[in-house]
Amino acid sequence: MRVDKEGRIVNFNKKEQLGRRIVIPKKAVGFGDNIMGSVLRLAAFDPKEKIEVEEGNPVFYMKDGCLIDRNTKTLVLAEIGAAIPADGSIEHIGEYAFCHRAKIDSFYHGVKIDHLLIIPDGVKTIGFSAFDDCTGIFGLVIPESVEQIAPTAFNGCDGLECIAVKKGNPKYFADGDCMIERETKTVILGCKASKILEGVAAIGESAFSEIETLESIVVPNSVKRIENGAFEYCTALKQITLPEKVDSLGSDVFRGCTSLESIALPMGADCIDMYLFKECGMLKEVAIPENVTSIELGAFEDCYSLEEIEIPASVEYLGQWAFYNCKNLKKVTLKEGLKAIYEEVFAGCAFEELVLPQSLEEIGDGVFLSCAHLNEIVIPKNVNKIGEGAFKVCASLKSVVFEDPCGWIYNGRPLKEEELRDPETAAEFLRHKYCSFEWKKG
Repeated sequence: MRVDKEGRIVNFNKKEQLGRRIVIPKKAVGFGDNIMGSVLRLAAFDPKEKIEVEEGNPVFYMKDGCLIDRNTKTLVLAEIGAAIPADGSIEHIGEYAFCHRAKIDSFYHGVKIDHLLIIPDGVKTIGFSAFDDCTGIFGLVIPESVEQIAPTAFNGCDGLECIAVKKGNPKYFADGDCMIERETKTVILGCKASKILEGVAAIGESAFSEIETLESIVVPNSVKRIENGAFEYCTALKQITLPEKVDSLGSDVFRGCTSLESIALPMGADCIDMYLFKECGMLKEVAIPENVTSIELGAFEDCYSLEEIEIPASVEYLGQWAFYNCKNLKKVTLKEGLKAIYEEVFAGCAFEELVLPQSLEEIGDGVFLSCAHLNEIVIPKNVNKIGEGAFKVCASLKSVVFEDPCGWIYNGRPLKEEELRDPETAAEFLRHKYCSFEWKKG
């Protein structure tokens, strides 16, 4: 490893990252600002069988298989089979410290307990991804001392069935096998056995992320906010009941829920946030509420099974890649009120025809890229921009009707009105001859 002149570890070499053993040198007294990426590689991809600290190191030491920073009382990294020291010496469990450990030992009054993770008294914080993908944890106990648990701290712990918080904890409590923040009434951690009870106000960031054993869940009407990535990569999730109304529905909430086939979105949130349903390969049916004003970046990207979608009149724009690579999307209904379709929104879709609303003003780059079945389209008179490659690789496009063929310019050069009045010529220009240029109204 490389240690700078101030004694900070600033990098691990490839052998240390990929090997089964690592030695912390005597002169190492801390970590550089950007070291956590290397710690992640040490923890996640090749968990260490042996971690050693050279004799005489003033900061780092080993206990129960854990590398500990005595100055900050942080558990930095754990060996395979390590147990969190229960002697009160640990106040912080660092980022990625136990990442990708199939099994973690716990002790209760000196007795080893399998599959139950007991966070010792004295621990105050648990860092990002500290126990990411620890699939062998079936139960979790949080002590009174814990004050902060980072989002993603327990991502992918899909064996988890039971969550408990000791009664004296002022920050968190457990109910329905959910861990809940008292002040905000937010679920910060759930498991496959969770039942979200009435009274909960929010589902926190990544609360159920990567629980691949979660098949169904009911979100009560008291929930008004569902935060980023709340259910992302819950690959077995087939059924979810959402409240009638929510105030906020974050990004990536259902990303990678590959078993989800249909969903009724609640009223309230004014946008379909970015990557909300990205990679939901089985999603066939979704109703977009009338109050939604935008569909953001990649919201339905790679939803291979989606065949039909109706965009309500309240939607003003479709964000980049909103329906990118929805290769079975055959029918799209766009209504008046839509003003802009941004980059590659429908690239790779399967529809043969599409009616653009009169309110449309902008068609972005590559919007219909590789829509090989699109036969004909009418460009409304209000459109003043057609992006680069908007109709590129649209092999079946034979007719483009410009309601207003006057004043169009590509690459600084004017297009002849009489040529654009011919639907076949206009199609050839957009599909092939001038497809690599942006078109604008002069």
